[in-house]
Amino acid sequence: MGYHLKIGRKSEDMGEEVHKDQTSRNRIQKQKKERLKSYNEQMWAKWVKHGHRRFCTRNAEQEKRMRVLYSRLLESLLCPCKDDFKHRKCKK
Repeated sequence: MGYHLKIGRKSEDMGEEVHKDQTSRNRIQKQKKERLKSYNEQMWAKWVKHGHRRFCTRNAEQEKRMRVLYSRLLESLLCPCKDDFKHRKCKK
């Protein structure tokens, strides 16, 4: 099982360590990580943009309920009366 010389592990014919610049290997690994990270960010942005329903229709109703609850909570937090129970009567 021989390794390719450019990777810098072991060559098949010599059986010894090939002295290749370690930084180039590190750079390649770093680039792979960066690409994976950007791909994950793109997928997350797509998930957020199109909503959960595009990927899982089963939870559409639950998502709608959660969105309503979250908007009410946000409303009550931004209201000057500062109390959830008072806010129901507040109507601001």
